[in-house]
Amino acid sequence: MKWHVLGVGSIGGLWASNLALAGQVVRLVLKDSETLREFDNSPLQLETEKGFDSPKLDATTVADLNGGIDCLLVTTKSFSTLEALRSVEQHFTDETKILLLQNGMGFQRLVVDRYPGQTVIGGITTDGAYRKSCFHVVQAGRGLTQFGALSQTSLQSIDQLRSCFKLLQLSVEWVADIHTPMWHKLAINACINALTAIHLCRNGGLLNDDKVVQQMYELAGETERVIQASGIALPASDLISQVTQVIKATSENYSSMYQDVVHGRKTEVEFINGFICEQGEMLGVETPLNRAMLDAVRAVGG
Repeated sequence: MKWHVLGVGSIGGLWASNLALAGQVVRLVLKDSETLREFDNSPLQLETEKGFDSPKLDATTVADLNGGIDCLLVTTKSFSTLEALRSVEQHFTDETKILLLQNGMGFQRLVVDRYPGQTVIGGITTDGAYRKSCFHVVQAGRGLTQFGALSQTSLQSIDQLRSCFKLLQLSVEWVADIHTPMWHKLAINACINALTAIHLCRNGGLLNDDKVVQQMYELAGETERVIQASGIALPASDLISQVTQVIKATSENYSSMYQDVVHGRKTEVEFINGFICEQGEMLGVETPLNRAMLDAVRAVGG
């Protein structure tokens, strides 16, 4: 299969590397010529617990992109999704498959509505990765990536993707219903990311303050009520137990929202806590705690 990767951050770099190492044809779509020059001078490198890999792949800019797109993996920030897709949509064909592997919810529906004739696939991941430099990606933890259809998807397309995923050195599965795991991950992120950004701490730091722990418990309860009202099945264990488990497993990690705030970048809070607030309003469930998280992150990081 031929892949284009749009948004080459840590997860984009991790996936581009693994696809190329599995023998797939991969092209990075970079935002400008300056970034392309940086790639030419220092190509993508993947660092894992086994050592270093320099996958063979190509790169171009949005302006210089030519030809049709087969599989487009989108790993941009959620708020940039539509703008990023608009920049390459002239290269879509009837066979183009758009895979969205990003944080948050809400933007997926916007993509499906804008491209009603395209195959749109949603994904979530618990893989950990970070960048030491622009094109030096470190795989920090092994998790699971799940994909599922958000629009009408042919069995042939599903089979092609599943065959490709089996070649990767990543744990990937296709699920019949991607909305439920998307909701579950969103709920966990809503109870962790904003609090780390507000209190400027690693994930594990949230458990060191009794007041913050109480906030987290109340936030989890409120979020569960929205999930229940939306008709999504709750996880087997309660949300706060899952949140606590994730925090302990990633205690030394800095959340992406924390990193965005510290570096003065726009955050994805609108598509995490903000999405929960929107859903709560639609379903008649009050969400004052998620609203407080939304307002506080807006105040410190936008």
